[in-house]
Amino acid sequence: MADCERSYLDSIEKRYADNAAVHIVLDDITESRLPGEHFDFVLCTEVVEHISDSRAAFLHIARILKPEGILVLSTPQRYSFLELTARVALSRWLIWFTRLIYREPVSEMGHINLMTATTVEAQLSVAGLRVIARHKGGLYLPGIAEFLGTFGQRLAAQLESLIRNTWLDGILWTQYYIARRSRRTDQSAYRQGGQ
Repeated sequence: MADCERSYLDSIEKRYADNAAVHIVLDDITESRLPGEHFDFVLCTEVVEHISDSRAAFLHIARILKPEGILVLSTPQRYSFLELTARVALSRWLIWFTRLIYREPVSEMGHINLMTATTVEAQLSVAGLRVIARHKGGLYLPGIAEFLGTFGQRLAAQLESLIRNTWLDGILWTQYYIARRSRRTDQSAYRQGGQ
């Protein structure tokens, strides 16, 4: 497991202290020092929306993957109902109301790099990662999730199944990808830092 936050890794280290199969590494995905062509599989879930340079992250992921290695990626969609609602609900004008509704300390999500599917797939391709499967899922409807309980969950799930794989699927919350590293990847891109 790798992360750029030492405090996060400290808690993981404590949890898996007795598990020799878990290796904890302090590393920045946009400037990774992990060895090249070393990993068969990389799981990068809900990460790239928190960093400004996803291009560099994808280049480094491709660099550390073995040829034909697999990346599993998830990231929120730029125009999902959840992200659009969060921009309003977490604004300085309305965050007090959001906290009142949820009755807990609500804070910013830290999403600084929300991308459309077109952008994600283009950046993966430039990095030498070929998408072999994709999926979009998760429908958030303001008010439904908060006030209608189980009925609201069932309603959202039914609507999600109708929206998925249509021109409206950009409003679903998360996009998921499985990508394979090409056998031949331009190593000069890694040396140039993804520029």
